[in-house]
Amino acid sequence: MLAKCNYIFFAVNLNKSSRKMLTFSHKKYLKKKPTIINIARGPILDEKFISHCLKKKLIKNVGLDVFEKEPIDQKHVFLKMKHNFYSAHNAFNTIESVERTNKKVVENLIKGLK
Repeated sequence: MLAKCNYIFFAVNLNKSSRKMLTFSHKKYLKKKPTIINIARGPILDEKFISHCLKKKLIKNVGLDVFEKEPIDQKHVFLKMKHNFYSAHNAFNTIESVERTNKKVVENLIKGLK
């Protein structure tokens, strides 16, 4: 399946079988230079392998909101590479949810001050 994918998307829980789901053992299957996206947990991917693939142009780019070690070190090799996407791991952080949270905080503060 990896040989046919343009995008490889990880959205799984972290357990013994999902740890390091993409490693050097999968290198031979990456035929189409896919984009790798991980919104699950950092240890799902082998960051050394991903870094290797980016340097060797075996994968096109990555989209990550999780890392093996968090917070990510500002000197991390990923942050020096172009054409990748990194964000905070806040899937719930839509404009609407932030507005609802802010409204509830103010309501609770007023209620607490009375």
